[in-house]
Order: sequence, then structure tokens, then C-alpha cells
Amino acid sequence: MNKLILIPFLFIFASCSLIIKSNESKVNLVLKDKKEKELFCNKSNTQFYIQNEQTYLLIQNLNKKVNLSAQEILVATVLTEIFNSPFAVSIDSQIQFLDMNLASKNFEHSYYLSDKRPTNLFDSLRYYLKKNKAKYSLGELISLVERELPTRITISKRYARFLSGIEQSIRSDEKLSATYLRGNQLIKANETIRRSSLKRIYNVSRLQTKEQRKKKVTNNSYLFPYVTNDQKYLCNYDLNIYENSIFLISKDKRPQTLELGAMKNNFSAMAVLRLYPRVHSKKLSSHSLFGQSQTPRPVAICHKSNSNEIFVSSKGPDSAQILQQFIKNYAKLTTKKNLKESLYHSRNIVMIPPKRILSETKKLDSNDLENLLKSDNAVYHVENIGNIWGLHSKSFFQDPRSVNSLRCI
Repeated sequence: MNKLILIPFLFIFASCSLIIKSNESKVNLVLKDKKEKELFCNKSNTQFYIQNEQTYLLIQNLNKKVNLSAQEILVATVLTEIFNSPFAVSIDSQIQFLDMNLASKNFEHSYYLSDKRPTNLFDSLRYYLKKNKAKYSLGELISLVERELPTRITISKRYARFLSGIEQSIRSDEKLSATYLRGNQLIKANETIRRSSLKRIYNVSRLQTKEQRKKKVTNNSYLFPYVTNDQKYLCNYDLNIYENSIFLISKDKRPQTLELGAMKNNFSAMAVLRLYPRVHSKKLSSHSLFGQSQTPRPVAICHKSNSNEIFVSSKGPDSAQILQQFIKNYAKLTTKKNLKESLYHSRNIVMIPPKRILSETKKLDSNDLENLLKSDNAVYHVENIGNIWGLHSKSFFQDPRSVNSLRCI
């Protein structure tokens, strides 16, 4: 019986001895592990979980000038990302908030809906600030951020990759071409584009959503109980379904996702933004560049009861399945050392239809690999599965597969 066979195309084999190198690895690729990275902040009062370097520098500078709370820092970060990461952050983006009072261990999950659909980004930010009794209003934070923003925005590597994927739309549109083409060449990473006015985007958005704001807004914050290894969790998906081999596989193309976090003075504020970008350049002069083409599925989150532990699963075709497997393993021994080991541990995910297993086989030891091969399902190798991040004790933690960075001040 063959132990390992690598095949470059996506086929399904009845033999349980085959591991197939799958094209699906590109769907869920986060980052190949090149070297061990720091996964925690140690004894830092102010922490950031962020991807874009320009956003981090701006927010750090603003935080030095103005005494902002963790929630206000988070909102300011989102406002900045409208320009630095518009592929994931627009006024149509879906946003989930996760707040933790580290002293009282009080956890809140907020996901605002209007007429059963996510509210627009500015309304969500305004409701969030009001709920947390913020010192600064959304309009005041917009003014603060506007003063710090440069007149030109530097294109990040992720931004440039996204633009490369929609190059045909850019070339066929006059306004997009004027913004993103240099001569006949698509703009590249580290080049700059002119920034539009954040205040103008906000004001036009309020006019366009005037009727929508008259509708009742609800906070979809219900959490399901989940118990594993005598540890109690509250989660926004019912993880018990996976015990019965029921899977919530999304057949849709993966949305653009951006994860953000800010911690200060015993408060933690986290957010996940998701967008299926739709180009609508006719509104480019007064609106975010990309709209929402369909409603994304919320990412999976869990809070360990009576603790400062939050787990977020924000990538993959079934983020709840990835999270359920992760905390089931982690709950056996909930120490920081164990959490680190769990983050580096190999992951699998069951896909249907047809039923097959995606696995980080290169991270499996020989015994685990042999057990996997004994299943009756085809096994497909992928480099990385998912992105698990969150809060442990008084520190953010990150997945070694993540492209984000922890900033500990």
C-alpha cells in the first residue's frame, strides 16, 4: 500500500491510502510556516492586532496625541482601513464586534442587523460607540482620523494582489483606470493614489441610507452553549451539530476578511470585517470604491465561560467546524503552553459534497498520518487551514498561519 502519493490535480480516489495535493490549498492559504513567530504579547498594557503597517503607524500616533479607549481605537482603526484596505472595508462591509472587560470578565458580541441584513458600516460603528458610552462620537473620531490621514495612500501588497485580480474591470472603466493605471501599467505595491475625503464619504453615506436608518436595528448577539472536556463555552454557532457530522460548508467564493484588535486599560476590543467586493466606480467620487455583492456568513467565535478567553475562526469554508475541532483539542488542558501547541498543531476539515478531508498532512506525525489514511475518505493535502486568533488572559494571541501582526507597547 502506498504511503504517500502527490498528484497535482483535483481528483477523488476510493483508496484510503492516497493523499492528494489539492488545488483547494489556494482557497484557504494563509501563510506557510517559515519560522516560529511570537504568538502572544507579554505584560503589555496597550496591544494591537493589525495587518496594515500604515494603519498601525497612524493609530499609534493618534493614540499618543489623544486619550482614546480601546473601543475608540478600534473604530479609528476601521475608519483608517477604509482607505488602506478597501477590498475588505467599505460602508457596505459586514462587521462583528467582540468586547471584553478584563477585570470583570464580561464578554459581549455585537452584530447589528436592519431588516434582517447587516447595517451599513457607519451605522454599526455609531451603535457600537453608543453602546459602549464612548467619550468621542463617530463624527468626532472621523475628524481626528481625517487630520492624521496622508493625502496619498500607499498600496499594500495585499491591496496590489486584489487589484491584479480585477484588472479587467479596472481597464474597462474610465474612473478606475484613472485611479489605478500608470500609463498602461496596473499600479504596484508601494505606489500611491490620491485619498478622497473621509468626511465626504460619511456625509454622502448618511444621505444614501436615510430611509434605511428609519428601520429598527437589532443586535444579533445570541450565543449557543457548547461543552467539551468539562469546559463551557458560548459560541455564535451551535457547535454541537458537528458531533453529529452535520457540516456548514459554504460553496461561495471566500469573502475578503480583515481582523482587527485593540487592548488598553483592561479593555479588549476586537472586530472582523467581511466583504464580497463589487466594483461600482460611478460612485467613486463620493462613496467607497467597492460595494457588497452578497451577504457574507459571520465568522465563528467562542467565549470560554467565566474567563478572559475568546477564540475567533475567521478563514475557511466552514469556520465553525475549524473552531469546534480546535477548542475540543485545546479544552483538554487550557494553559498558555497548551494553547501555543494547539495553534501549531495540524488541522483537518471535512468537505462535502462529495465527502473528503482537507488536511495539513506535512504537520502530522507518523501515527496521526496513519490514522488519517485509515478513513474511508479521500484525503487532500493543503498547506494551511484557517486562522484562529483571539484573547488569552490579558494578551491577544495570533495563529502562526496569520498574515496579521501583534503589536505590544
